[in-house]
Amino acid sequence: MRAFYFLLVQSLLFPREPLTISEFADRYFLLSKSKMESSATAWQDLREGYMRNYGIYFSELVLDSLDMNAISPYQACIRHFKTMDSIRVEAYSGKKYTSVSKKKVIPNFNVNYFSSSID
Repeated sequence: MRAFYFLLVQSLLFPREPLTISEFADRYFLLSKSKMESSATAWQDLREGYMRNYGIYFSELVLDSLDMNAISPYQACIRHFKTMDSIRVEAYSGKKYTSVSKKKVIPNFNVNYFSSSID
């Protein structure tokens, strides 16, 4: 019963207007950007640092497009919330970094460029 009275008094003393969708989208992407920047590994050459930098870059792109009215806040919510969440999950996953590039089979110093054979 105390919790009910507390909520009733709080709602009467501190009424607020509900957030508009543009305020909600701005706050969401600003919060996501600040969470990505808050770690010391954000600028290190690790997988987590790479994902954090990508999250910062992605949230800045969305915020810039919202400022320029290139997309509406509704479109930003529908299109980019899921992507931003997946970037945050990947950053916090703790997986090991695997290189995308593959090593060449034949090193460059053993190649004879003046040979007429196919090998």
